[in-house]
Amino acid sequence: MVIYDNWRAGVVFLGPDNSFDIVKGPPTLGGRILLASVAVGLFIYGDFQNAGPRSAHAFELPLETKTKDDRSSLKTSLNGQARDAVGWLSFKFDSNVWKLNPAGSAYDLVTVPGADQTPTRSTMTDTSVTLGMWDDWVHWTSRQAVSNYVAPGTGLGYLVRPGFEFDDVATSQHFDATVWKTETMWLALYGEYARVGANFEVPTAPQIIKRDDPFATPNSSTTRLGGSFGWKTITFNFEQRTQQSLAEDNAPVKVENKIGVSLSLDELRTNKTGWIPQSVSWALPSSAYLYYGRGKVRAPVDQWVNGDTISDVSAGLSWNVKNFYATAGYWWSNYQSPLYPWKGSGLDGSLGFYVDQWAFDLYFDVYLSSSGSPQQWVDGLPTQQLIPQKYNEIDSGFRFTTHF
Repeated sequence: MVIYDNWRAGVVFLGPDNSFDIVKGPPTLGGRILLASVAVGLFIYGDFQNAGPRSAHAFELPLETKTKDDRSSLKTSLNGQARDAVGWLSFKFDSNVWKLNPAGSAYDLVTVPGADQTPTRSTMTDTSVTLGMWDDWVHWTSRQAVSNYVAPGTGLGYLVRPGFEFDDVATSQHFDATVWKTETMWLALYGEYARVGANFEVPTAPQIIKRDDPFATPNSSTTRLGGSFGWKTITFNFEQRTQQSLAEDNAPVKVENKIGVSLSLDELRTNKTGWIPQSVSWALPSSAYLYYGRGKVRAPVDQWVNGDTISDVSAGLSWNVKNFYATAGYWWSNYQSPLYPWKGSGLDGSLGFYVDQWAFDLYFDVYLSSSGSPQQWVDGLPTQQLIPQKYNEIDSGFRFTTHF
């Protein structure tokens, strides 16, 4: 449930051990909008339950709780959705809480010399509320996340700095609308604005927030404008993303244009067309996607990053055969700069089995990156010699999921 306590918004969950977990955030504008959305949804729910014969049972809000446990995190989810009888209004609620280091190992612990050294858990919540109108032709989504995660090696000043409680929150407002739709084709447009606090951090492993999520960059604002065009089983996507750091007033601006295509292959995989032999149809993915992005950095000349370029590629496949499922993804990113070049790539995947309310899966994430930074500055100009830095990480494990 969502609570309002001492000018803070929070999410409360009853975990598997019957203990309550509360993660709080400050009264930001996004937080207030999120709370208002939940209140409106619950008010509408109660109103439809008592309004009269037409809608006495038209707006029900069933809730589902899930838990997902692996070696480095415990995730608890609560979600529900409802719709009125005539399709004019819908309501969707989705909230997740992660307990990092659930086993109390040395992973991502925060300890203070001289204090109680009992292992503590880093916690993060991510909550969104979506209101749909006019048979889901229009949607508005308000999202808020609060992160109490502290990266290993962070100085103790992090725990006492001014404004800490106001900087570990990320909020976004997303609006999308279908402007044209037939039985086989559609066109939709969307816009989004996200703002992330300076101390909002998430670990790279486990990958709680995806790399291309606006919440993945602390102390930044992101504006996204785009849309999608679909025809039968294929969807084309286009987007312009503008991102700027909030660390300074005249910070560089990254502008990137992305295009992509996603394809549903269920008709081929289930052999409805007769093109694929039934003996090998199980190996065909259920869906596939491919995205490509290209952009530049705009900044004053004296910041030495004006004209830096950005390139991104990502692709993935998914399978769903009877009670088995699998995913595989790849991404590659290149930031070309004479001063701060960076390259990164990664692989991720999972293989699992589900039955009734139980699911088991194996997962892996591989992250590789290399970067460079100027060795020294001479008369305000950086030297051409860069210090190379490399970072590699592999995360894998076993997950067990239940839902009620």
